[in-house]
Amino acid sequence: MKLLKAVALSTTFSLLTACVDGEDGGEAYAEELAISAGEGSKSLINSESGGFIPTAFVSENNTVIDTLKEKLQQSTQFGNYPSALSLLPVGAQETTTNRKDGNCGGYYETTATTTTTDSTVYPFTQKASRIYADYCEGDEGYQTVFNGNTIWEYTFTDPGNGSRKWYYDVSASMTTPDDPQSWTWKYNETCNTVNSVETCSSSSEPYTASSGTSYTFENATVSGSSSSGYNIEGDLTDNQGNSFNVNVEGLTQCDSGNISTGTITITSSTGEVVSVTFPNCNECVISYAGDSWTIPQP
Repeated sequence: MKLLKAVALSTTFSLLTACVDGEDGGEAYAEELAISAGEGSKSLINSESGGFIPTAFVSENNTVIDTLKEKLQQSTQFGNYPSALSLLPVGAQETTTNRKDGNCGGYYETTATTTTTDSTVYPFTQKASRIYADYCEGDEGYQTVFNGNTIWEYTFTDPGNGSRKWYYDVSASMTTPDDPQSWTWKYNETCNTVNSVETCSSSSEPYTASSGTSYTFENATVSGSSSSGYNIEGDLTDNQGNSFNVNVEGLTQCDSGNISTGTITITSSTGEVVSVTFPNCNECVISYAGDSWTIPQP
């Protein structure tokens, strides 16, 4: 097995020379990158599809999932931006705490701090958090129970320029006239508005490797579906400040949650490439510099 070249990778792979040596060390680091990219990909597509297993439930349009995600955002104070801006207080800063009971049990509680100028609503910033405690919404035989928390921050300089950020760590379960369903969301989402045009990207839940290094799939754009396969483009960033471009094509999941099909390509800033393919639901094949080897999926 070939050692990942420290010269070619510069400081990007300084962890390799500091912590491991020789061919086994190079293989171990390539495996760490491969697994981290795979786990980050699963976090992103699970959040996109609601984290439901088996994924066959998720329709091409993800209608149910989109509706539930909308519920998580629409009740935030500025979830209906810009129409809700009229609710902003005029003043330096205001902190509020509100509780809402579910119509079939439980509650959620929101604490928000809003900062504006003394004379106008712009610029404004809101930082808020919400805790869901068995919060239940029921309608026509359906009941959905939320638990967990969300954190969000809105910053706008004027109606057409600003940003919105959310962190989700929420589970939802639904009882229906047919079968119960459940979902999880655990990821970050950032939307930037420039001249009234909004673009959004997501970041995965951090994955901590056996070496102790944590990795996050950041600035990711997700397309596709559970049936056609997901495509993801973004950056794999570790807690040492190193970053790699990651391209994911045709990723699907097995009922177990492992990856079924797809290709992951990890590229360093100097062009070093680690690629990962999935021959079945239990293994993955890692390729680097002409060598390939198979390991179990985590």
